[in-house]
Amino acid sequence: MKQTLKKISKAFFKSRPVRNALCWTIASIIRLTCLLSRVTFHVDEAALPFFRGERKAIYVSWHGRNVLAYRLRPKNRRIFAMVSLHRDGEWLAQTLLYLGLDQVRGSSRKGGFSATRDAIEVLSQEHSLGMTPDGPRGPRHIAKMGPIVIARLTQTEIIPCSFSTNRAHVFKSWDRYLWPLPFGHIHFCIGAPILPHQDEAQDERMRQQMEAAINTQTHHADMLAGRADF
Repeated sequence: MKQTLKKISKAFFKSRPVRNALCWTIASIIRLTCLLSRVTFHVDEAALPFFRGERKAIYVSWHGRNVLAYRLRPKNRRIFAMVSLHRDGEWLAQTLLYLGLDQVRGSSRKGGFSATRDAIEVLSQEHSLGMTPDGPRGPRHIAKMGPIVIARLTQTEIIPCSFSTNRAHVFKSWDRYLWPLPFGHIHFCIGAPILPHQDEAQDERMRQQMEAAINTQTHHADMLAGRADF
């Protein structure tokens, strides 16, 4: 009986209409949460042209702080989020579509080459890109090389960003995923651009710089929100 119920449940959640309906619901909850919360943006002066959509960029944040990434999308420039080919990525991809974000599919674990190729194409068309350097499975807050390589190949600036809020649920997942709750004060922190380089030998140094920059923005957002979850 238990095996039968498990099969029925699995088939139910694999159904495209069911998945689409649930993803629409999740996206609606996210939008409603922002509407019912006070939202403040703390943008480094050097990042303002990117924040206003005047220039393309690669936006990077930790996996556990990406649920509100759609709020960083300027009205005049598309942002493509890199989403893994993992099963969970299907749900995220559909939710992001309902939030107005396009996707590039792939990650460091699966589909990495094609994802990098597609990301380069996106940036060549003057769109922006969103990435979570510690995704899709961690280690938490340890940046992978992907954004650095893409930035070097396309000569595109990297913008470190994060958010926090005084009302949230923190999941007991590997990334300690922060889910905002309504009626709080949401703080977005957007740091200074990390300039691209041309020397492959500098990739590791730039990776460390990017990792430190995302941590700085996350610490700043948590401090503003009065949290100690970092």
